[in-house]
Amino acid sequence: MTWTVGLFLVIVVLTGLLLIPNALYAFRRFMVERNVVWLTVYFMFLAILGFLLVHVSHRTVEIVLQAREFMAQPDSG
Repeated sequence: MTWTVGLFLVIVVLTGLLLIPNALYAFRRFMVERNVVWLTVYFMFLAILGFLLVHVSHRTVEIVLQAREFMAQPDSG
């Protein structure tokens, strides 16, 4: 189970590396244009993207663990 914690840390770091530069870009563009609607939509898109990336990776790890447990069971046939 400890490898799953490490895997989630890597996923969170990679997601942060993807989202932080985009959030900084959106904020810089907001400072130039002062368009609150554009900033809000961009941040909502980034939040949804981050949630989906973490959710999909979490489900993938759960499926892999369930498959590993299933394969470790002895055949009852």
